Amino acid sequence: MQGVNIKLKRKIGELTAIITIGKAVVSMTDQRNLFKRIVETAVKVVEADLGWLMLREESKAAIHRLAQSTGIISLSESPALIKQ
Repeated sequence: MQGVNIKLKRKIGELTAIITIGKAVVSMTDQRNLFKRIVETAVKVVEADLGWLMLREESKAAIHRLAQSTGIISLSESPALIKQ
């Protein structure tokens, strides 16, 4: 019974996170803050130590780090430009 309660609490947390992100998508106009909120929520839901939001730019064969669990990185300042 306790195992079921733990699973149920986890699922409720996941659904709450999805609702929170959905509200942020419609209400936030600043992309940096939105990306930051998405990563922070995802890290919390999966109980990770850190996380990133990456964008693949096919035309330049590059990957940009848009956000990380501890903050946001500007694309122009991003040291995480990775050549493929």
